[in-house]
Amino acid sequence: MPIAILGFIIYSVYDYYSSKPLDVPYMPLVIECFFFILVIVFFMYEKIQYSVSSPIYYLPSFWISVAFLLYFSGNFFAFLFSNPAYNSPEFKEQFTLIYSTVTIMKNIFLCTAIITNSNLIENDKNTNRRIDMDLGAFNQFTNPLTHNGK
Repeated sequence: MPIAILGFIIYSVYDYYSSKPLDVPYMPLVIECFFFILVIVFFMYEKIQYSVSSPIYYLPSFWISVAFLLYFSGNFFAFLFSNPAYNSPEFKEQFTLIYSTVTIMKNIFLCTAIITNSNLIENDKNTNRRIDMDLGAFNQFTNPLTHNGK
């Protein structure tokens, strides 16, 4: 991970200095989005593999992962195709529409994660009641009608 971060920083600095003054360097953004897509897919794979106690969509981390996976996936393709067409006014409108839609959907999924978390906390409060473990002794040879010690 530190090597990947260092490589990304070196590439970003190189791309910044090698680009023209009025160009927006989108390739570091493409690499960043691709990296986060891989990390989120790996995280979701791990969650699916080892989460057996409840369905995965009950967990807030699932909804947060879905939100950012959608966000980075949408921005990945928008950034990937934006370099040659950035100066076109039609592309700027499409880019704004894509970015706004992806951001709104991300925020909706993050709100879903908050709602799921609050429901999870309420369910934990309701299920943390003490269970009465003193259920009495079971003796199969006693008569239930005369069980009062007589």
